[in-house]
Amino acid sequence: MASHSARFVASSALIAEEFLADVGADEEIEKLLKKSVRSEYRRVMEEAQRRSKSAGVLPFTRAVEQRVLYSRAGSASAPSAKVIALSPSDQATERARQRFAMGLGQAGARRKLSATDPNECAIALWITVGDISALLGADLIIGPSGCGWKAVDLTHHPDGLATLFKVPHHGSDNAHYEPTWDRLVADDAVALIAPYRPGRKPLPTDADISRIAIRSGRVFQTASTKPPASPKSLRRAQASLAGVATRIWDSEGRSGHVRARRNDQDTGWRVDLTEPAFRAR
Repeated sequence: MASHSARFVASSALIAEEFLADVGADEEIEKLLKKSVRSEYRRVMEEAQRRSKSAGVLPFTRAVEQRVLYSRAGSASAPSAKVIALSPSDQATERARQRFAMGLGQAGARRKLSATDPNECAIALWITVGDISALLGADLIIGPSGCGWKAVDLTHHPDGLATLFKVPHHGSDNAHYEPTWDRLVADDAVALIAPYRPGRKPLPTDADISRIAIRSGRVFQTASTKPPASPKSLRRAQASLAGVATRIWDSEGRSGHVRARRNDQDTGWRVDLTEPAFRAR
């Protein structure tokens, strides 16, 4: 992990005692089953704990609706800046705690957690620098009452509109909440989408792009929804390793990069693309 000075911010639901107990149970189960469900969380938390001991700071910052994660006063050399967590809501956190409590892993008595969508606990961010605002939607879904974008609509009332919007949950319709676009996003906002290719319904669909384009000025994707064709070199490797390796894939060209920049003197966002990222609309 290269960002040695970064602060680790986690969803308040994912550092609840019930979740941490589940992570600990996974560690014990892993010894028996050679498989861990939440091993990545455990590694991140261990790293955060290690850094906190050397830096003398708390290992986690809990993200919860309307918590200010970063704030900087304006000066002659730089405008003011603020980062606010828009989610998860208290209701989403409580729902998650209840699910974790019911699904605590125990060797010999493995229970599957509730099928309730974990994206209720995603961290959406509102970033303001000077008079410019951006909305980073993460994977936050519309959610049941008191959760997701429904909760954001009740709690977040900014002075201005976001002119840059990282569209939530790969542009899926279950994360498209009209009040969010009406109240928080400017009509000519730049929309950014990261596709999701696995599963039976890759995202975003053509219908998703059309719906988002109606509400924004420009729409960019980091890659096509459809996976790229395998290069000849990969197909040769797959043929030569048949029966030896079960999954061979090309790490290059699978996703691109969309970079949006703007300073307080610019009239709009400057967008740079790294292939295979492209403008969708």
